[in-house]
Amino acid sequence: MNLNKYTNTMNNLHNTTLTKERLNEAKKHLINAFLPLLDLSPNQQTRWMGTKTDLLEMTHLVYETGEIKDEMGRPATFLWLVRRVCNNLHVSVPCNPNTLVSKAMQRKNVQQAPLLERYSWQLFNRNNPEPLNCWLNWAANPKSSLNTSPQKLDNGI
Repeated sequence: MNLNKYTNTMNNLHNTTLTKERLNEAKKHLINAFLPLLDLSPNQQTRWMGTKTDLLEMTHLVYETGEIKDEMGRPATFLWLVRRVCNNLHVSVPCNPNTLVSKAMQRKNVQQAPLLERYSWQLFNRNNPEPLNCWLNWAANPKSSLNTSPQKLDNGI
């Protein structure tokens, strides 16, 4: 993609009005699409193609639900989720993932829109039924293995 096309795409993203309802629907969709990444095996060779910051923002959205349990049945910590998804997607675990997420959520004077807005734009404006695939490289397993149904998670998010 050339720079002008990218700039126009980002400008369109910023000019698109995202309602609170649309963002909530996109958040549910993202969480449902993300959950299977926690069950991947590193042997499947699925790789993360986006930034670590985007991956950690997604992980934090899942963490905030409080729905995920670790192997012992306890609520999963953010660090447990980060280690698991990074391992499954062949990404090195950052030294301080909490700091990275905090900085990402406080972005100012940056051309990059927040992750949830970009995901929502892919979902609604580009009519992409599986926006998470923009950040993934599926080596062996098919993309269709993700269940991205927004009805799956309905806990008021």
